[in-house]
Amino acid sequence: MPPAAAASRNPDQPWLDVDSKGNAVICWERGGWEIWFCKVDRSGNFAIRKTHVNPGAVDTPTMPKVVVDSKDDIHIFYLDCKSKDRNIHYVKYSSQGNLLVKNRIVGRTGYSAIWVGADIYNAVATPSGDIYLMWYARDNNTWGAGYARLDSSGNALARAFLPGFFGLGSGFVMETVGFAFSMDMDSHLGLHLVWSSEYRVLNTTAMSYTESNWTSGGDVIKVDKQDGIHVSVHGGYARLDSNGLLVHQGPFTAIGGYPIVQAGNEYLYLGKNGAADSSGDLHLVEVEKETEIRPRDTINYYTIYYSRIDIASQNTEMENKIIDSDRGTLDLSPEKILVLTVLIVVPTAIVLQVFIHRRRKRKALIK
Repeated sequence: MPPAAAASRNPDQPWLDVDSKGNAVICWERGGWEIWFCKVDRSGNFAIRKTHVNPGAVDTPTMPKVVVDSKDDIHIFYLDCKSKDRNIHYVKYSSQGNLLVKNRIVGRTGYSAIWVGADIYNAVATPSGDIYLMWYARDNNTWGAGYARLDSSGNALARAFLPGFFGLGSGFVMETVGFAFSMDMDSHLGLHLVWSSEYRVLNTTAMSYTESNWTSGGDVIKVDKQDGIHVSVHGGYARLDSNGLLVHQGPFTAIGGYPIVQAGNEYLYLGKNGAADSSGDLHLVEVEKETEIRPRDTINYYTIYYSRIDIASQNTEMENKIIDSDRGTLDLSPEKILVLTVLIVVPTAIVLQVFIHRRRKRKALIK
């Protein structure tokens, strides 16, 4: 059975997307038992309150992701860690936070274990509302990629297994997958994928893929409105044209210290902990871990923060809004001061005073 609510905190692994109005939709894991999400509007208020996505489900969820479509509907995915095949789950909410599609399984990885932080699946939404999903998969000891195209209700319109897609040959025998890839889509519904050693494009109509002449690989890929391709390459940067031909590769010239590139009037964030919206704002999430050492044990506290920055001016419009924290409802924002004195008188006349002082002012700096 899941642990009691008080023991199921430790918020971690946040993921963020932005809707058409510049509101941030954030999902995260809590304590290895729960998936939560919320929407934060541009004033910093919860437009959708913190919502438990999988109540009553005993599937030890992890690695959630959220995708917002052109109608601002919210699509949430996560992996379970209990089943042998590590299923991919799907839940859909309206832009107002109403549940539209209850928890359903839309893919199976075939892996018995996944390393923490391994970004083994990705999803993107099309203007029509269809969702394209790809993941590392194993089928009958054959390694490759799983693929699914879902309609706006989460029904599978197409499924496929692409053996050898990620370059894992028959000799690959590891039971634990620790690889990561990034994915984005062009205007012709072609999926562009990059991982540590390679870049490929999947034609989702013919279900065939091509390998580019540029094979350096990378960490994060984004496709701009003109189908230009931008890749974060192990600390550097590469730009490819719409045909996948290398135009530029070199050091990363970031904007304001963040991995951001500009394509026309569009900003692209080449990181995994945020997104740039159409108005030119950068939305970021981060997890801060604090350790409290006690006489008999050590306790770790986790807090998820959200910040928004105007890219052009570098003005911080919202700094370190607490999304979730296992310190309970204490307001630990930089603007607040909390002094808590607890007096415990025991027979030996020992008095314990505990002070929780003002948090140091934190700067929203996630690079």
